[in-house]
Amino acid sequence: MAQLTKQDFIDQIEDFNKNIDFDRVLSAHCAKTFEIDLHNILPSTLLNAIKELPNTPPTEDNKPELRTFYNDYFKAMWVNYSYARFLRKHGKQVTQFGIQKIIDQDAVAVSNDDVVHIIKGFEHDGRFYLVKASKHLASINYTLDGVNLSANENDTPIKPKRNFRILGA
Repeated sequence: MAQLTKQDFIDQIEDFNKNIDFDRVLSAHCAKTFEIDLHNILPSTLLNAIKELPNTPPTEDNKPELRTFYNDYFKAMWVNYSYARFLRKHGKQVTQFGIQKIIDQDAVAVSNDDVVHIIKGFEHDGRFYLVKASKHLASINYTLDGVNLSANENDTPIKPKRNFRILGA
């Protein structure tokens, strides 16, 4: 299966902290992003093809167009959405006393507005790469390596029901 690496984050995120333990804290966010966030916005046929893309050198690939799409479009989108997911959750833990924020002795927590601004920036970058990838797929009729990867009838995003109540009644 295609997987992100710490180097992918270093290459894509301008001020990525290289001290972050990728395997311990970030890789789970990458898996959740692929499983939840990207399945809601991309055709399942495309995601399944990427999921089956092996971690082999490109010279050994039997799907060169898919590998190129993955490297040129998909990976940047996946990194940005994964990093936004990581930032939303990092520095907090759930205990028997509720949700707590972890703060070092020497660290000063940024304001909630700053955190929201930073996360929105990475989500914006992810959407930018999503649009770029979508335009590329449309230009080639969603066909990579002779396989059509367009959306099928099972790809309709599920919209949550909203509960309304009448105020003041």
